Amino acid sequence: MHKASPRVRRYRDRQRNERNIQRMDLQVPGDMAATMKQVAGRLRSPVSASSSPMEVDTNLIEAALLWRRAMDRFGTACLENIDLSRLPSHRDRMKEFAGALMERGGRDGFAMGRRLQALAEAL
Repeated sequence: MHKASPRVRRYRDRQRNERNIQRMDLQVPGDMAATMKQVAGRLRSPVSASSSPMEVDTNLIEAALLWRRAMDRFGTACLENIDLSRLPSHRDRMKEFAGALMERGGRDGFAMGRRLQALAEAL
């Protein structure tokens, strides 16, 4: 795939500015990539269709970001002897990971686990 020419990039940037959207690059766990793509699609669709206010599922976005931060910080310590792939849904995986964080993550892990558990219940 080749890069867009400077003229095309300016045109795309101008379109983004007119629709008031920002380009972002995120790193999310592999098993949540499809979910985040759906969220991004829901975020973009009202902007491209009209200028009406968007209703955003902020819990899902916050959960994905919190999951990533917790995995970076406590992943190996908290996921020892836990098989998340056996659980059927992301919600169940979040609850299981939150429990492990609260049990093994110390004070900060406990706080992250409680928040992740609350977000899992809200989904």
